[in-house]
Amino acid sequence: MLRTIIFFAITVLLCIFGLLTLPIMWVIHFFKPDIYGIWGFAFIRGACWLAIHVIGVKREITGLENLPKKGSAAVYVLNHRSIFDIITTYPMFPDQTGFIAKEELKKIPVFSLFMRLGHCLFLNRDDPRAALATINKGVEYINDGVSMCIFPEGTRNKNSEDLTELLPFHSGSLKLAVKSDAPIIPIALYNTADCFEAHMPKMKPAEVKITIGQPINVKDLAPEEKRHLGNYVQNTLQEMMNTYEK
Repeated sequence: MLRTIIFFAITVLLCIFGLLTLPIMWVIHFFKPDIYGIWGFAFIRGACWLAIHVIGVKREITGLENLPKKGSAAVYVLNHRSIFDIITTYPMFPDQTGFIAKEELKKIPVFSLFMRLGHCLFLNRDDPRAALATINKGVEYINDGVSMCIFPEGTRNKNSEDLTELLPFHSGSLKLAVKSDAPIIPIALYNTADCFEAHMPKMKPAEVKITIGQPINVKDLAPEEKRHLGNYVQNTLQEMMNTYEK
């Protein structure tokens, strides 16, 4: 329980620090827009790194060579089990990275502010026009060199018996990659729920496995694979998840 208390105490302190420095960075934004983005990336990356070490999460990462070079953008496709999915992966990204989150998180005070700082976009699946605008904004980010993370399952998988299971991918979830022509990088996460969700409200040390798959270039796929891109990427990610059973 002590780790949980320390985690939330540090979170509050980071929020206070961020709120105090945010006005300064906002002013700088008008003169040096790039610095604002770099600061936001560094701040969130550092906060995630700190959280990992406070809770005692051990990460076993394979496939780091498949991440894009600094200055290149990609669409990261992750399976979704825990709030620690982003926390455990964000520090390994080489450059500015945003992510697509559900619309409900937009309503959380302060938290949503820092999510925006990290190039987070909120997706409203009930409003097709608003959803399309969000996707187009994500494409703009990618074209500007900011990678994007997406969780095509759409919601957190709560199956505690089969940790390798994937929920069906939402149709249209990969439009970011299609519209931007950015490579898709599948990332398979294993045991992230053991950091928190498996024994809420306590946070505990856990061993998390992260596998970064080879980039998928949509333009290089066969016509049939392009037509069923969601299934193709899901099957690829599922094959990566299945290796954890062994």
